[in-house]
Amino acid sequence: MKKLWLGLFSLGLLMSASVNAGVLSFDFSYVSETPNSDAQINGVIVFDEDLFGDGSALIGNFTPVVSLNLFVSGTAARDGAYDMSNYINIVFDTAGTSLDLSKELVGQQLNNGNNFGECPFGECGDFNLFAADQNTAPSGFWYFLLADEVGGEVFMLDSFKATTVSEPGTIALFCLSIFCLVGLRRRA
Repeated sequence: MKKLWLGLFSLGLLMSASVNAGVLSFDFSYVSETPNSDAQINGVIVFDEDLFGDGSALIGNFTPVVSLNLFVSGTAARDGAYDMSNYINIVFDTAGTSLDLSKELVGQQLNNGNNFGECPFGECGDFNLFAADQNTAPSGFWYFLLADEVGGEVFMLDSFKATTVSEPGTIALFCLSIFCLVGLRRRA
């Protein structure tokens, strides 16, 4: 009977370890629209999966954002790292469309026939970051565009795609379940 309970416990741990980690992480990049500039912005934004939903209704909502980090390089005046403390708001708008979050989002077709990220108007959704102070961090000023007010650079969203994030608790549960199954097998 003891082996049966240990086996069921191990199976439960193994099954719970395969549950989604509870966060959605996306890599994004903006490229400079300024002629002859190699400046770019690369970043990672992590959302709480439960609050994110399908992502179609996060207009101006900072609540589901777990973390935000971006790195600016190649600019005349603003190279550096920025995080959530530099921003007061984000916009992630898919124009009411549930996108395939496992693929590159830029270029995916929206319900209205336009492609996410491929036109400078609201019909294509938006991803934008609004700085607390535009003189200290790149900030959104139009759909899919960030501006560097100090250096005069304008950046257009180039890529927005999911990355894999493993929650430490999930990895620990998985390892514990493997040890329990190995222990059960050795006793048998």
